Amino acid sequence: MVIRIKNLHKQKQPPLAEDPQKERLFKVIGERIRNLRHTRGFTQRELGQKIGVNHSFISQIEAGAQVNLNVLKKIGDALGKEVECFFWEDDRKKLFETLLAEKPIRGFLKTFLKLQTEDRTAVTNFADYLENKARDEE
Repeated sequence: MVIRIKNLHKQKQPPLAEDPQKERLFKVIGERIRNLRHTRGFTQRELGQKIGVNHSFISQIEAGAQVNLNVLKKIGDALGKEVECFFWEDDRKKLFETLLAEKPIRGFLKTFLKLQTEDRTAVTNFADYLENKARDEE
């Protein structure tokens, strides 16, 4: 009789993109992460340890699984690069098109563009504050 114990700490698998544009974007990001990781001489296991995830999670990301900006930031930090290095000029347009397809983001931007300059500055300053707060909490 074989008794199997499930790994209770198993990492949740990142979802695959359902939209072809998103799928292509995440594949490109994954390729760039792999290339940069190789350039830096890290294995998937080493990179995973640096950012606190399982090496299989890194493998999935490199294969094109969806990844959020917080994880991209951690990967960029571990590899000594800014998040922007994962988005080249031609992909930025695709990224913004993908983001603008999201109703809440589109609504926020429409509202933001209607604001007076000083109100836009206040919103931008608040966003910077939240970003710094999140960074400090890590």
